[in-house]
Amino acid sequence: MHKQFDVLIIGGGPAGMAAAACAAECGVLVGLADDNPRIGGQIWRSGCMDTSSPASEWASKLKSLRVEVIPETRVFQSPEPQKLFAEGPSEIYQLSYKRLILATGARAPTLIQEVDISDRST
Repeated sequence: MHKQFDVLIIGGGPAGMAAAACAAECGVLVGLADDNPRIGGQIWRSGCMDTSSPASEWASKLKSLRVEVIPETRVFQSPEPQKLFAEGPSEIYQLSYKRLILATGARAPTLIQEVDISDRST
């Protein structure tokens, strides 16, 4: 399925949601793709179900601004400038855009315990 946007945001966390709202308020056609079933990112993902949460308020704002949210979608290729291929639950998307914003978030660093391998008592 082919979808075309003026601005395409990859990542549906707080930064992606804010970028989508800002772009849509400028009157451009905005798409927001995220690899999870609901937008909200690692911080707000569970909050989208709670109608009083910041995530729910942002989701409502995006809906009222006509931002097209494409959930459960992972980008896997950029075959040429201004085009991405993404895999959804049941189809492949060709996403075309004029401007791209990557808001893929961050992960908390994993704590690695230091191990002294110089003491090899056997």
